[in-house]
Amino acid sequence: MLSRALALRPRAAPLGVVERIGGLADGQIDALAEVLLDFGSAADLQHWLDSRVPS
Repeated sequence: MLSRALALRPRAAPLGVVERIGGLADGQIDALAEVLLDFGSAADLQHWLDSRVPS
């Protein structure tokens, strides 16, 4: 569902972010779902991924 929401808003996610989200474990997806609405920009999402998921 997260990937679909980001895909519907192409400017919301930098290149590769949707693919990285697709590779998250279930627990990581749950954690991301909890904080996603708190993000103010795509950079916040990128930082979250960078701090938790190796690229």
